[in-house]
Amino acid sequence: MTRDAKAQLARRFLSVLSAPDESVVKSATTADMIWSFPGSSVISIGLEEHLAAVFPFRDDKIARLDTFLSDVPMVEAFFG
Repeated sequence: MTRDAKAQLARRFLSVLSAPDESVVKSATTADMIWSFPGSSVISIGLEEHLAAVFPFRDDKIARLDTFLSDVPMVEAFFG
């Protein structure tokens, strides 16, 4: 899988944050995909936070999504 194909698949997967679509998730991820998000808070689409998303792939699908936040304590305080 090329780097461009991986980037396109990652963008397609992230599109479900604004337009939920189960078929996109199933077609883009492995059946046992894990999404790690630091802290113990609920995720919010409107939160102003810098983050990096790292997508490891397996068999041309996303196998894991690790999210790294610029300010984990702020996110935890916001969602308390």
